[in-house]
Amino acid sequence: MVENDRQTKAVQVALTADVLALGHGLDRWSLAFAVLGGVGLFVAAHNHDEKSLLVFGIDVFFAVSQKYFAMRTELDAAVFRRWAENWRSLDKSTVEEDMAAFDKALGKDVSVCRSLADRAHGARNLFMRQAICFAAQMLCFMAAFFIA
Repeated sequence: MVENDRQTKAVQVALTADVLALGHGLDRWSLAFAVLGGVGLFVAAHNHDEKSLLVFGIDVFFAVSQKYFAMRTELDAAVFRRWAENWRSLDKSTVEEDMAAFDKALGKDVSVCRSLADRAHGARNLFMRQAICFAAQMLCFMAAFFIA
């Protein structure tokens, strides 16, 4: 029973890691549009176009925010991937031991251990925030051209 539970949790964290890995593609597209937004910011400043300058500035803000969430998402994806590999193998480490060791490494209180479902939900929320920042970045980028 314990082995089956461990395998189920390994599949759950592997799926979470795969979902979080989608953030890498968003991050790459965001970087490309951030560079274009930076060029637009420079051109708008040079032409004294205040509206475009404001919109491109907001675009760059969302690009930076997206990057922050992308880094956190990438870290969580690596952690979840490592847990999936550990829990699938014949290694006898337990789910609770691994999660407690992770919390301890982060300097968190190990007496209160978050459940795996809570951790996966939190990680997916990070990815969702990254996607929202990316979408806002795209909207600002497109709006800057309609304003200009």
